[in-house]
Amino acid sequence: MVNSNSEKSKNEYDQGKIRRIALVSFSLMMVAAVLVITLLQMSGFAGTMEDTQLGFNAETIRNYFSLMNPTDMGLFITANLADYLFMLFYGIFFFSAARLISWNYKRGLPERIGLSLAWVGVIAAVLDGIENVFLLSMAVDPVGFASWLAIAHSSFAFAKFLFMYVAMAWTMVGFVVNRTPLATHLKSIQIV
Repeated sequence: MVNSNSEKSKNEYDQGKIRRIALVSFSLMMVAAVLVITLLQMSGFAGTMEDTQLGFNAETIRNYFSLMNPTDMGLFITANLADYLFMLFYGIFFFSAARLISWNYKRGLPERIGLSLAWVGVIAAVLDGIENVFLLSMAVDPVGFASWLAIAHSSFAFAKFLFMYVAMAWTMVGFVVNRTPLATHLKSIQIV
């Protein structure tokens, strides 16, 4: 009985710690998002997600870059460097949120699925970071960059969005499911 109470106490402590990490990372993610959006708006970059990140077209990106003066380009580069903070915090948030969602599932398939999906947000953040390497490489030479950089940039952006949407869906669905009778059922079964 003592082991069970001490295990329960440690489990609750660990859950509380991960809840705090999720809350802090969510807050910092929002601050970083505001910073990135503000810097991008200040830069005057007119490109949209559809025609730049998912456009696979170097000429389109060159056209948007050609409208920017050196100061604007500096702000654009700064925004994309600050984006790494956003990536860091959303990776931590999705990992901790997914971990919390699957915390109480018994060993077996539900727990393994939850733990696997915890890494999806981290993978999205890594893909986002690689995408920004290509974007920053294009921004260094805004008119003369190699066309393949735009294709690589868009490829990693596409993969990032896929992983990010899976992480968001798991977080939202898991949050809702954990507040229904289905959660009680999933927590009680042991699928191997």
